[in-house]
Amino acid sequence: MEVILMQESLTMENVPVTRHSVKKDGNHTGFSLVFYAVMQFILTIFWTLGEAFGRVAVQLQDVTDEAEMQTRFAELFGEALSDIIANSGTGMIAATCIALFLLFIKLRKDECRTRIMHSEKPMTLKAFLGILCVFMGAQLVFNGVYAVLEAGLNCIGLTAEAAMETASGGHDSLSMIIYVGIVAPIVEELVYRGFALRLLERHGKMAAVVASSILFGVMHANLPQSMFACGIGLVLG
Repeated sequence: MEVILMQESLTMENVPVTRHSVKKDGNHTGFSLVFYAVMQFILTIFWTLGEAFGRVAVQLQDVTDEAEMQTRFAELFGEALSDIIANSGTGMIAATCIALFLLFIKLRKDECRTRIMHSEKPMTLKAFLGILCVFMGAQLVFNGVYAVLEAGLNCIGLTAEAAMETASGGHDSLSMIIYVGIVAPIVEELVYRGFALRLLERHGKMAAVVASSILFGVMHANLPQSMFACGIGLVLG
């Protein structure tokens, strides 16, 4: 297996890099990530709506008056939808895993699938502790950058507090904790440090790391979180 991966690596390095190949691989990577994000979004919506309908149906199963059912349905559906969006990570977990599976099928002919789990250097305890220290230092830098950004925005009558609260907000439900703390990080590593990084690496390792990190930051669609995520992407890449 290692011999095969080494041969593939040499093959990739010997592929001539042209403007056309960069554009082709860049478009392929971008469309693949958009495909994953769209699938995740659509699946999340359908799962959330289905879960809300299910909750309301259980609550209205004993109601026989049609007028009362219509009145209560609108009220209960809105409450169920708000609660699911805020507290239920079940839909996000399911949608993320299914979207990853669909992406894996979409890229079935790409060589990145055979290299996604390949590591050129094993993760040692020293390397892990070093990365952990970098992350802690990056958090301090990020806090300073955010303070400067917030001060600048305040000068023109704007604020980034809402975005910051969204980026650092905690979750109470077990399903959301599992999604945010376990499922999302693992899937994001597979998508951005796996597929995206491997799809772009024949154009240079540093270029692949930088590009995948920028894409990783943009994906969060939240300015404070995007800056921090981009920095994390550079270290992990």
